[in-house]
Amino acid sequence: FKSEEVNCELENFFKLCKLYSKNNDYKFKEFFTSLYNIFQSQKVEKSLNLIGLWGELYTILYLKKLSIDCINFWHLSSNDKYDFMFEKCPLEVKTTSNKDKLITIKHNQIFDEQEKILTAVFCEYNNSGLSINNLIKEINKDKTIAHNITFQLKLQQEIMKINKEDMESKKFRINEIKFLFSKNLPSIINIPENIYNLTYQYSCDNLLSMTDDELRVKLI
Repeated sequence: FKSEEVNCELENFFKLCKLYSKNNDYKFKEFFTSLYNIFQSQKVEKSLNLIGLWGELYTILYLKKLSIDCINFWHLSSNDKYDFMFEKCPLEVKTTSNKDKLITIKHNQIFDEQEKILTAVFCEYNNSGLSINNLIKEINKDKTIAHNITFQLKLQQEIMKINKEDMESKKFRINEIKFLFSKNLPSIINIPENIYNLTYQYSCDNLLSMTDDELRVKLI
């Protein structure tokens, strides 16, 4: 198992180096730093990262079909509060496979003064569904994305946080995806000043998703 994982990492390393050789505008120091950050040892909750990455990649495909360029706004910085930092309105993706369709949110992340879009991805484990590898292959059919070294480096950094065998073996089927404008969401009011870092389960079941046209207005 360990040998297979190392071989996978070597393959990805050479793939990124090959891609870098075709991108003359990308500075070597930035590239080398990115490689170091990607391949250093990481200890994380890999099952949660798996479904989280699945939801973000599915969102990328969904937005691409609406002709919304999202690749260049995904994970811009490790310090960002949101998954996609669009210039007009940030977008945060929450993914769950739980049957109760509850998502976990941080109150201050969603309910502050800034307008944002909360994307709720509801999926289920299904052997006839899509794996992480399936989603990546579909995204990379667009050659401009496949040759986008910045995106590929960020993608590899996320891949390093999950078990390699799960990228193909764990498959999900989409049940529903909702795009929710934060200003229209029911929220808790009058929270005491001495309460911080409030995190809770949130139900989107009875909330209507934004239309495709509404999404375009907010994101393009």
